[in-house]
Amino acid sequence: IKIGTDDRLFAIAQLIRLGVDLNMIYNDTKIDMFFLDKFKNITEFGLFVELENTVEGLIRFEDLGNEYFEYDEMHKQLIGEQTRTTYKLGDKIKVQVIDANKTSRRIRFKNVSE
Repeated sequence: IKIGTDDRLFAIAQLIRLGVDLNMIYNDTKIDMFFLDKFKNITEFGLFVELENTVEGLIRFEDLGNEYFEYDEMHKQLIGEQTRTTYKLGDKIKVQVIDANKTSRRIRFKNVSE
């Protein structure tokens, strides 16, 4: 988690889910504590994505599709209740920006994969 990679945010989310202290994560990543605290609060209602240009943002569960998604902790994936569509670490999906706030440095995406 010290080096920014495609899986960095997902690894941090997993550490938070496992109860690792935010100070320990900060010491390894030097990511601002404000962001880590916010990240801790939003991993339960969204999926983080990173674009090829390293821009990172959130897809809220309601923006993934027209169904309810459950998180399968054992397999580390989201599963659509109706279609059984799955999203797991490293999957590539097509997204569209639906909100960007320069002041708060937040970007919100929606899934537009076919």
